[in-house]
Amino acid sequence: MIISKLIGGVIITICSLKVYSEIQKFQKKRIKQINAFIELIEYIKNQIECFLLPIDTIINNCDADLLKDCGIQKGIKNCSSLKNLISSVTFYCDDEAIDIIWQFAENFGHNYSREQIIACEHYKNELIKIKDAELEKEVKNKRVQLAIFLSISFSIIILLI
Repeated sequence: MIISKLIGGVIITICSLKVYSEIQKFQKKRIKQINAFIELIEYIKNQIECFLLPIDTIINNCDADLLKDCGIQKGIKNCSSLKNLISSVTFYCDDEAIDIIWQFAENFGHNYSREQIIACEHYKNELIKIKDAELEKEVKNKRVQLAIFLSISFSIIILLI
């Protein structure tokens, strides 16, 4: 009887650790993707500000690792519009961040360079706010998840007694 309780306790502990690690991985992907879009917007802004390049040239010159971190597929790099580029993204972000990214893609390229630079700054700042909120949530979630894991562990100890 004690062996079956021990095996059950070990299985529950392993499962809770696995769930905890998967949640942490997903949260890190969310933050990494938001960071990548912030960097992409900053890169686009700098390319417009310094060189007045069109979007297709900016995208073609963009770092492949940055595009990969954004969730943009390799084959789409020769895309001529930001909206088409964003349509291929697999998002891990929440809906608010996705809406901001889509707004940026839809409004980009329809006005003068100075207005595009201002728009880049605006959307970058909005994403930074979301990233900061995600980082706060991550700290709170770690505490809650740790409390759940500890309560499961204590429950197992009580079962074994």
